[in-house]
Amino acid sequence: MGHRWDCPTDWEARRQGERSFERGDGSWRNPYRDDWHRPSCEEAERAWSRGYRDAERQAEEHAAEQRAQARRDQARREEAEYFRMQEEAEYFRMQEEEAQQQAYYDEEIRQAEERYWEEMQRLDEEYGPEVPA
Repeated sequence: MGHRWDCPTDWEARRQGERSFERGDGSWRNPYRDDWHRPSCEEAERAWSRGYRDAERQAEEHAAEQRAQARRDQARREEAEYFRMQEEAEYFRMQEEEAQQQAYYDEEIRQAEERYWEEMQRLDEEYGPEVPA
C-alpha cells in the first residue's frame, strides 16, 4: 500500500482512524497528514480519514437508531398508559352504574316498604287492630 517503507497498510491506517474517533480525537489529528516535521503519506492519510469517517457515520447511525428506539419505547409507554386509563375509566363507569342501580333498588325497596306500612295503617284504621283469638 504505502509508497514508503514506514507507511502503514490501508487496514492499519483505517483502524487507527476508527480508534481515533472512538477516543474522541478530532479529525484534524490525522497522523499521516503532511506537517513540518514529517512528510505525508497520502495513501495512509486517506485510509485514516476513511476509517475516521466510517466510525463517525456508524456512531451517527447508532445514535439515530437509539433515538428511534427511544421514540418507539415512549410511544409504547404512552399507548399502554392510554389503555390503562381507558380501562380505569371503564371500571369507574361500571362502579358508578352499579352504585346507581343499587340506589334504584334501594329506593324501590324503601317505597315498597312505605306502601306496605301505609296499607297496614289503612287496614288498621278500616278494620281496627286484630283481636286475639
